[in-house]
Amino acid sequence: MVFSLGLVQDRVINFAGHDQGLTPIPGLWSSFYTNERDAVAAFVNDYEYAKKASQRLDTRIQDDSVRAAGQDYATITTLALRQTFGGLQYAGTPAKPYIFLKEISSNSDIQTVDVIFPAYPILHYLNATLSRYLLDPLFENQESGAYPNKWAEHDLGTFPVAKGYPDGNDEPMPLEECGNMIIMTLAYAQRTGDTGYLHDHYPKLEQWAEFLVEDSIVPANQLSTDDFAGTLAYVPCNLLALLDRTDSLYAVTKRTLPSRESSA
Repeated sequence: MVFSLGLVQDRVINFAGHDQGLTPIPGLWSSFYTNERDAVAAFVNDYEYAKKASQRLDTRIQDDSVRAAGQDYATITTLALRQTFGGLQYAGTPAKPYIFLKEISSNSDIQTVDVIFPAYPILHYLNATLSRYLLDPLFENQESGAYPNKWAEHDLGTFPVAKGYPDGNDEPMPLEECGNMIIMTLAYAQRTGDTGYLHDHYPKLEQWAEFLVEDSIVPANQLSTDDFAGTLAYVPCNLLALLDRTDSLYAVTKRTLPSRESSA
């Protein structure tokens, strides 16, 4: 006998996107099933296929991890995969899908950039398109003009209200988040070939890179992803991080220059 435990939500998150106002976003499941009973029935009836597919994926990750760095590494990756996907909320419609990430071991922040960043390798290993659906809410909120700072936003609020920070009072990690956003956007385009995504968001990427160049050669004391350690003074690794991030924007520029010149 198969027992299933779950939670069915109609509207899964309130999101302030391009129009700045909070909009309730439906669960992605509602585009595929007429009601929650049909969704639950499909879930239960899919058990045998899902079990076999899960076993194949487990075997793939186990084998690839052992080949890459041994059994200890495989123990980490197989656990990390489960925690990563356990914190994702699928929303929107097939025409406009979103994925919202919830911090599940801290304070329930939504779309925390320096939490998405370490999850990126897993997403690109499995399906790089998923990474775009995580970046989209961050770009939409900031490109609406709702975020006043010239550096990248740290997160979008506390689950389930993704309203962003119109007052600019999010947890400040300027170097960390500007760099992470530039690198992740470039990585998505490189992995999928979607250079149009770089073109669409180039003004914001350029803004973040200019901030890094102007203000982060010798960064002020600021938080990093290890915020529990408090603010960090200037150390050589900050300069190395800056060089890595500005090099990433150079790669973005090379990939978008032809399309930007033709549209000028």
